[in-house]
Amino acid sequence: MVPDAHAGDPPADGIGGCLPGLPGVDALRMPDPWWPWRGLRWWLAHPRWWLRSLWLLPLVLLLAATVSVAVGHGMWPDDSVSGWGWWWRMGLALGLAFSGGVAVWLVALPVVMALALDDLVAAVRREHGLPVAAPPIGRVIAAALSMFRRTLPMRLGWLGVALGSGLLGPAAPLVALYATCVVTASDAVDTAVGAETADPAIRQACLAADRASIHAGALAMLPLAAIPLLGWLLLPPALVCGAALRRAQAPPRIPRM
Repeated sequence: MVPDAHAGDPPADGIGGCLPGLPGVDALRMPDPWWPWRGLRWWLAHPRWWLRSLWLLPLVLLLAATVSVAVGHGMWPDDSVSGWGWWWRMGLALGLAFSGGVAVWLVALPVVMALALDDLVAAVRREHGLPVAAPPIGRVIAAALSMFRRTLPMRLGWLGVALGSGLLGPAAPLVALYATCVVTASDAVDTAVGAETADPAIRQACLAADRASIHAGALAMLPLAAIPLLGWLLLPPALVCGAALRRAQAPPRIPRM
């Protein structure tokens, strides 16, 4: 099993059960696989946010691609390998190369979310008439690093899945893509929750409460993530906008009697 950052968290009655007055129980309890695609539709309908939300992602992709090429080049079979052994080594090299790029992506993602995509959450909240806080950038980065520490078991688990999938040869990209989508969706939900509270314990509880929809959304986004370069550029803003829309459109929390 993959280590889960959400294990051991206090129970929460849906994502809105994390904080009094936050979006509520019924709207967010059932797994919803299509929230990332609604987020992509919102992002595409607002062109003024395209460049503002993508400025950092190409740099991360360039770094990931550099690592991927270096790993693939180092593992590529030489002339001393022939027959089925050559094909196996080639598949292994491609799998490990892809997994290495995914590893860079998963490590850099929290900082990218904090620096480049927080404004998307604010835009969605303004559109729905919700209050928007403007904390100092230092506090935003500190909160992102705190959540990185709290979700480290989950990240290491999915990183292990991504790297280990390299041993599967040609099947590695699909497994590594799913690992990428799960971690990216988790960070997107945390970014949306971060607009309402900076408390890392509450944010982690909200991730635990929304675990089913995170995995469902990650699975639904596999076709987009499978598009080379373009898919990885669109994946983070689509997930962040989708998570922000889910929270903004949920009805008020039903108080317990």
